[in-house]
Amino acid sequence: MRNKLILSEIKALKTVRLLNEIEDDDEYYKISAKDLIHLFDISGNSTAVTRLPKFKGKKLYVVGSLNLRERKELTDLGNIGYIEGTLDISRTNIVDISNVIVTSSIWDSNSPREKIRLKKELNEKKEIANERRENKEWDINNPNIDSMGEMANALYEYFIDEGEIKTMDEDDIQKYNEIKSKIDELNKKFEEEESSEYLKILNEISELEDELEEIGPKFDVYDIYPSRYKHYGGLQVFDILNTEFENREYTVGTGEEMDRAARDYAESYIDDVGLDGFNDSFLEDFIDEDSVRNMFEEHYEESVRDSPDSYFDSSDYQLTDEQEKRIEELQNYIEELENYIEEKEQEQEDLNDEIEDPQDYRKTYEEIQKSIDEANEKKDNAQEELDGINPIEEPTEEMIEDKISSLIEEDMDNVISRLKDFGMDIKYYINTDKLAERLAESEGWSGLSSYDGRWDEVKVNGDYYYIMRIN
Repeated sequence: MRNKLILSEIKALKTVRLLNEIEDDDEYYKISAKDLIHLFDISGNSTAVTRLPKFKGKKLYVVGSLNLRERKELTDLGNIGYIEGTLDISRTNIVDISNVIVTSSIWDSNSPREKIRLKKELNEKKEIANERRENKEWDINNPNIDSMGEMANALYEYFIDEGEIKTMDEDDIQKYNEIKSKIDELNKKFEEEESSEYLKILNEISELEDELEEIGPKFDVYDIYPSRYKHYGGLQVFDILNTEFENREYTVGTGEEMDRAARDYAESYIDDVGLDGFNDSFLEDFIDEDSVRNMFEEHYEESVRDSPDSYFDSSDYQLTDEQEKRIEELQNYIEELENYIEEKEQEQEDLNDEIEDPQDYRKTYEEIQKSIDEANEKKDNAQEELDGINPIEEPTEEMIEDKISSLIEEDMDNVISRLKDFGMDIKYYINTDKLAERLAESEGWSGLSSYDGRWDEVKVNGDYYYIMRIN
């Protein structure tokens, strides 16, 4: 009757087209997650829609992520066999999905399936803990105890110091062991029973555990379980396999590990809030000078080379080595010519005493004068060349590099104001490693605990360990 009603609803809502478009293969019928959700909606969340005659008894292959959250009417997934995507059955009453292949993540919070899954995970952890207990791996007097065992003992000692572990008299211990024995039997039954009995057994176990809490708790170091998760910087996290400590998590580490975790926390904090979460005046102490220097260098490399007149004047230019050498040559040459002219002029003066014949005197004087005139012409030409030698007003590579270096150093001496002159936000030039280091130093370890910011010190086998509750 129910199936007929569902079919009539489907026809009434004109969903025949949807069914005709479903792909058929040898093993599955393929249907999109969107279309399957539509079928659930019109059927009042009945899984009977997964067994419609159209599907020929084949399992459904759901294409896409299937979100069934809050559909409390659902207790199973019907004839769904494969989900190509994620599955969300949170806040449903689904108990078991072991016959369904899900290619991605599964969310099952506040569902019977979650309760059963967590119980199985707890039992697996207890089995591992029991193996350690039987082998006495973490006994404090075990000479081969590893660092994980020492950390567990440090946390156990912490619980004792804090009064978290209650003492029991003989009657309490006897009653505790009787109840514990019943719980162990129910746990074995839980692992063997079909899924239909899971919830019933879990409820019985829960009631007995409540009775234990009124007596105890009583647990040893082996009930402290190393989590597969790590806290900041790889800090070891421990769970407690005891109902009174359920959902508590603690970290244990050496001082070096705590420092590393604090640094990792500071880096994460910077990533989360961004540099906009800090005042510029605070950030000024963490300028990445190498990064700023590179920026200045790139700017001046381009600017000085493209516009040298903006950076050099005539007083900056100097003669080349070749020019200096030529000036020296010309000056020496002019000096030689002047000496030569002076000698020739002296010769002319001495002619009055040496030549009496006027005609010979005149001829000789003119010959000497010709030599003087030629020398003066050479001197004038040399002087003209000398006067024309000036520094070449084009900066050399050395001048450019020196200018760039001096400009950079000048800016680096006033880096904050120069960054502002450039219109640059200093947040782009912050050394986040130094900032994280400062935050880790100032914040210390307190930021590592999201519970109360406290930590305690316990000494085990000569080494100090630091314990912190994180939730």
